[in-house]
Amino acid sequence: LAVSGARSVDLVEPMRGGASLAMHRVTVTFANGASDRLVLRRYVRPEQTADDSSVAEHEAAVLRLVERIATPTPTLIGVDPTGDVAGVPAVLMTELPGRPEWAASQRWMRQLVDVLVDVHDIDPATADGVRPFAVYSQSSYALPKWVTRPAVWERAIEIFHGPVLDDDRTFIHRDFYPGNVLWHRRSVSGLVDWEAASVGPRSMDVAHCRINLLYDGLDTADIFTRTWEQRTGRTFHRWADIATIIGLLDTERRHPSAQRKRHDIETMLQQAVNAIDGP
Repeated sequence: LAVSGARSVDLVEPMRGGASLAMHRVTVTFANGASDRLVLRRYVRPEQTADDSSVAEHEAAVLRLVERIATPTPTLIGVDPTGDVAGVPAVLMTELPGRPEWAASQRWMRQLVDVLVDVHDIDPATADGVRPFAVYSQSSYALPKWVTRPAVWERAIEIFHGPVLDDDRTFIHRDFYPGNVLWHRRSVSGLVDWEAASVGPRSMDVAHCRINLLYDGLDTADIFTRTWEQRTGRTFHRWADIATIIGLLDTERRHPSAQRKRHDIETMLQQAVNAIDGP
């Protein structure tokens, strides 16, 4: 992948993160002597390109789209859609400063919500090349061994296979959680990992963040949700909790959550099923 004006590539080093990708930091020097650090994201898992041969092109289209928001996002440098240069489909972009923070304070929550509002303000009519939302199909819908409320899970699976929520659709990040929000000097310095972005229910971004906030307990997830509802004047739809949790069944069977989080996951799922089915 060519970098305009670059004189040399000085260093290539693997980066942590990117569970579904191979990521490398690439340090380049330009003709004027200045240097910059870029990020090369390579889609190395065969199932990714088998399911979607345009996966790199999609991420590139998303990066072009999100350049317009106030929250800093990586700038697209180049894309190798077919892997002719990088060996596999790949995207090259600028590296943003900062690192993730998990604080669970009110100030931290408000800034997370501000970022999410910024993303959702993108007009979906302008999201050319961005895929429509779909739930994450699982290889099996067998329940994890740790489940204590199987009837709740079975009902949730029925809902998961039913109609997809077609409410309040907009451009969504689809992998929004604190691990993808970068901070520098107590302020948000960027939002990364855009490959899953789609046009779908904005509650899905809230739900994905909720399930990740269970590391600090269900109360923290609910505080985040209320903060988002108060900031936006919208109501979180519990269907999104079901779509998120059932969309993680394969993961929960292979890598079960910690004991305390299991209880919170089941409670969250029970509340969501009750909200859908009513009294």
